[in-house]
Amino acid sequence: MVEACSLIVNKFQARLKEIEGAIEILAADSIKSALTLFKQHSPDFVLIDFHIDYGRGIDLLQLIKRQYPGVMVFMLCDDDFHSYQEFCLKHGADGFFDKSFAFNRILTLLRSICIVKRERVESGTTL
Repeated sequence: MVEACSLIVNKFQARLKEIEGAIEILAADSIKSALTLFKQHSPDFVLIDFHIDYGRGIDLLQLIKRQYPGVMVFMLCDDDFHSYQEFCLKHGADGFFDKSFAFNRILTLLRSICIVKRERVESGTTL
């Protein structure tokens, strides 16, 4: 998760601990730290705040999609939802959420990803 607000990160981490077999959320508060984490881990998905590093979240989205096309990328924003949503989806985002109002929808999506990942690991296939 690439998010500068520690309250949001903590909220996600706390709620995801409730999911059996949940995957760990790694948090980065800048593009630079996100890239470092990316090199050290193999994430199945990434949540990126559109406004990280002064609106450069889209740059990270494009970089991930170019270098790691199999990684799912979901963009988060808390303002001007519709114009940013179209822009992000056009540039490769797998989804877009208003983080102020869609917390439960995001958690539902992450739970689904966790379930699919666990089932594929148990069956010997990959995500």
